[in-house]
Amino acid sequence: MTEVLGRELAGTPSLGPSGGTAPLADTTSALRWLRAGLSEETMRLELPPDIRGTISPIITALRWGVLLYGMVSAAGAANAGDLGVVFTLSVALFLTVWRTFRPLRLAWDDLIDRSLPIVDGIVIGAAIGVSSGFDSPFAYCLLVIVGVSAFGWGLRSGAVTLLAALIAMGVVAFATGDSVNLGDLGGIALLLVMVSACLLLSFMRDSLLERQRQDALMTNRLDVLTDTNEMLSILNQVARTLPESMDMSEAVNATQRELAVQFNANTIALVVRDDATSHWLPMIAENCEFRDSTTTNRLPAPMQRALLSMSTIASGDDETQFVGPRSASGLYTALKTRGKVIGLLAVETDTMGSYDARETRILDGLAGALALTIDNVRSFGRLRTIGADQERTRIARDLHDRLGQWLTYISLELERIMGDGPDNGSLKSLYGDVQTAIDELRETLRQLRTKVSDDETLEMLGPIMADRFTQRTGIDATFTATHSGQSLMVAVENEMLRIMQEALNNVEKHAQATAVDINWQVVDGQATLTITDNGRGFNANGAVRDTSYGLMGMRERADVIGATLRINSERGKGTIISVRATNELGV
Repeated sequence: MTEVLGRELAGTPSLGPSGGTAPLADTTSALRWLRAGLSEETMRLELPPDIRGTISPIITALRWGVLLYGMVSAAGAANAGDLGVVFTLSVALFLTVWRTFRPLRLAWDDLIDRSLPIVDGIVIGAAIGVSSGFDSPFAYCLLVIVGVSAFGWGLRSGAVTLLAALIAMGVVAFATGDSVNLGDLGGIALLLVMVSACLLLSFMRDSLLERQRQDALMTNRLDVLTDTNEMLSILNQVARTLPESMDMSEAVNATQRELAVQFNANTIALVVRDDATSHWLPMIAENCEFRDSTTTNRLPAPMQRALLSMSTIASGDDETQFVGPRSASGLYTALKTRGKVIGLLAVETDTMGSYDARETRILDGLAGALALTIDNVRSFGRLRTIGADQERTRIARDLHDRLGQWLTYISLELERIMGDGPDNGSLKSLYGDVQTAIDELRETLRQLRTKVSDDETLEMLGPIMADRFTQRTGIDATFTATHSGQSLMVAVENEMLRIMQEALNNVEKHAQATAVDINWQVVDGQATLTITDNGRGFNANGAVRDTSYGLMGMRERADVIGATLRINSERGKGTIISVRATNELGV
């Protein structure tokens, strides 16, 4: 019997009579199955651990207590050869031993688990029906079964168990010609005790469960309040840190520091959306790699899921794809503001299971602040560019209306004086200086008024500016545009144009060059402007001091559009200025 039971439970075939290990393996499997029943008896009861731990010993003690009472009370009848009492004793003993090693799994909702106490009631009820019904010394075994059913599954289960036991008792008593003895005072009292026990234990169960739910709810509320307070503190700290500057580089660096500290992150990835191309541009790529421009379907899988869910998600236990090569868990969120997604953020660590619901809520709150910061910085960059362009137009108008008119008047007066009086070398020299000033002013006005528009791209304006530069300075300037026909946003190209103008001014004033090459390349929303001269060069490491206004201006313009400015120069070997920009303003 044990061997068959072991094979059925273990799900493995026996080795047969010649295999010496099969009975031992089957017995081990059966014992393991019995031990599993002991550990699962009360695991589904949502009660405090100290209460739940006492239920199983109490039930076992009650089962054996009423069995021993019945055995002592029925000893005389059994010795006298009452077969009904012996049969009831055998059934009660077997059921008690069986439920000691394989107890009912209280509160489990499976049909089999809910049916087992009813089956136990029917079995013990039928056995009691053989031996005088309610007068049987084993009638208290039924009381325990009904109580266990009511406590484990509620009033309905206890009532059904009691009713099924009474029906089985009556059917067996009628079939054997015996009586259930419900008419006397003792039988009625025992039935009332069973009903009362069913009501009381079900009420006790409901009260304990309700109290546990209230305690759990209160604990959960306290945890939420604690987490919320901590999250608000973190958000307050981050909110004070991020908007300190409207400079994108400083905002990104502050974000990276805060994320690394708050989430113990080894890998941080932040990409923003380019509205013009719908590509994603990397702003932070710590311990991970991104292309300069990434399509949505090439984003890491967790970031794609965050984009689809439009919320903050955590990596699952079966997660196999991460942003970083050595990451083991992570958080991913979409940065939303003004009704649209402007970026995606990934925070990962190399420790499994590091992030739970608390960290998810914190990152969800940080995502809102970060999205607002990035959007504000980008908007500020756009406004600053628009304001600078308007200010440039105003300055050009003022120079033309005031200084230009005055210089023209002085030139005319000098020309008149030289025509009326004797030949004067000093006046001619002064007249030449004034003409030079007028030419400089006209060139300045041309540069201020020259700007990229929808009709005139940098590719179209570049050759004109190069030819004008050559005519004015005598330095051979060439402009080459590769991948002709592609361009960036007007505002971005306009800043690149100003950078080119500033670089040419530096070549004219300081480089002592004879030639300068300008290369403009645009590919899939990525642009590179390279200006190379054969001048005297300079020490690039020392050229970015505060007094280098030309280089400072180029860097400021590059920051406005999120471009990368690189300057390579050596004394006697010329200078190379390279600017890389994406099709996104303020990123």
